[in-house]
Amino acid sequence: RLFAEGAALPRLGWLLQIFGMKLGTAPLNITFLMALVAAFLVWVLIWRTRFGYEIRTIGTNATAAIYAGIIDTLNNARMDTRDRLVHWVNEVSRLGADEPELILLPILVSIEFLGKKDEIELQVTQHYAAVHKGLTTALRHGRAAGVFNGDAPLREAAAALAALADGALLEWLRRKRQLNGAAFVRTLRRFVFAAVAGPSGRRR
Repeated sequence: RLFAEGAALPRLGWLLQIFGMKLGTAPLNITFLMALVAAFLVWVLIWRTRFGYEIRTIGTNATAAIYAGIIDTLNNARMDTRDRLVHWVNEVSRLGADEPELILLPILVSIEFLGKKDEIELQVTQHYAAVHKGLTTALRHGRAAGVFNGDAPLREAAAALAALADGALLEWLRRKRQLNGAAFVRTLRRFVFAAVAGPSGRRR
């Protein structure tokens, strides 16, 4: 169906002619420019505004879904306590290598929104609370079984392990081109067990 002349959208032939190009019969019109402007505005909204930060942090919430399985493993009393920590180190390391932006987002957000007392800080606080609870549970079970040793309070010991993992992720982001990933993970795992494993624990 042919539209009346007044209903037609302005074409971009005149704009291209300024740059020495000819549009010919191509149906390129002003909607192309409108789409480009809209895409740019969406990019600004998502990546350059506080509201966009909230969308990426809370709306998608993919990190929480991924971590849920890892935390479930830490809390699994039927698994060997050392196996739980091995799984935690390996999975966090794998995610840090495969999806660094996703796994590092809680770290960055927890720093930027510290003390803001808003929904973003609440979400990140709950995320880390679940991690700390899982690590505390694994350490408690390990000490009760005589596998882990140490006189540090469980809360502080779990916080130290979480800090070690966060620091390792940041270091990997900074220097992954200079580091061997497999060797880095093995070293991280040794550091974890050097901190928590007692003399009676088996060597892995």
